[in-house]
Amino acid sequence: MVRTERSVDDYDRLFDPIPEARQKKHGAQLGDPENLLRQC
Repeated sequence: MVRTERSVDDYDRLFDPIPEARQKKHGAQLGDPENLLRQC
């Protein structure tokens, strides 16, 4: 996926934290995936 450049600068302060928060949470989800697989 390729994102287009933002054309409205006012949105930067609202949307810039979103990818940062997503990166911080990546790989740190709660739970044990192996345990989940055993329950299925």
